[in-house]
Amino acid sequence: MDLIDEKNLSKELVFNILDRVYMSPEHDSDGDILLRETHDVYVIVKEKTSSIKLMSVFQENESLERIDTLEQTNKILNQYPIGAGVTNNGGILFVHNIFVKGGVTEKNLILTIRQFILAITAIGTDSDFNIME
Repeated sequence: MDLIDEKNLSKELVFNILDRVYMSPEHDSDGDILLRETHDVYVIVKEKTSSIKLMSVFQENESLERIDTLEQTNKILNQYPIGAGVTNNGGILFVHNIFVKGGVTEKNLILTIRQFILAITAIGTDSDFNIME
């Protein structure tokens, strides 16, 4: 298993790894990697910071007050091992960063992405939260 580090990190490398493990990666309109799961997950390779950002955006439930959305987002942060925030245009952004400086194995990358997808799926189907339309 190869090591991903700051010297070899690239979109092509990450895309090829995801393709090799049958995760069906695509390129979005910005050239970032897109995984179409229960919710779209963007894999953004940031060579300057030697990191890979995992991101999923949900549309905010407009029937909720903004304070309710913020409170539910905070509860999600307490229950799931990912970052979250409310965007200016009414979406809820879920993120996780993988820093590769010093090296990350391909296996660790895949497991981390799969865990992020599982968390996003759980949030999207958790009946305790109604922040998404």
